[in-house]
Amino acid sequence: MRVLRIGFHLNSAEAEDVMQESFIRAFRHLDQLREPARFGLWVQVIARREALASVQGRAHRQQVDLAAAAEAAKLVEQAPPEDPALQVVRGLLAQLEDGPERRIVHRFYVDGDCTVQQLADELGLAKGTITSRLTRFRARIKRRLVALMSAAQADPTRGDA
Repeated sequence: MRVLRIGFHLNSAEAEDVMQESFIRAFRHLDQLREPARFGLWVQVIARREALASVQGRAHRQQVDLAAAAEAAKLVEQAPPEDPALQVVRGLLAQLEDGPERRIVHRFYVDGDCTVQQLADELGLAKGTITSRLTRFRARIKRRLVALMSAAQADPTRGDA
């Protein structure tokens, strides 16, 4: 165990796994042992081979992990920034109180998975109610975008728009 831990830089659990695998291999191949008096040395050779395989496997796994992490980091760096208009919508949506209006706006503009009629049927509201809530929200977006554009024109170094 000491040779495995120090010589091969294995932690306790890895060294125990290597020892267990070594004795299993030794038992399975006991018929190949020519000199029973050298059993201890024979198991040590098996253990060293197992430890080497373990270290090589660990190094390979680390290389694979590093490559995967580098690829993931590259993908994150390459991810396109969120559309500024969608950022405005999300910001305004976050300002809405939790309730039917917020759910309507989220489903219609963010999820984008339903029509006005489907929302009306789903929520048990009139189609006109859904339409008026969406119209109010669009007016808020328009006011916010106009304010952002005005601010950008007044101070072109800001870059908010």
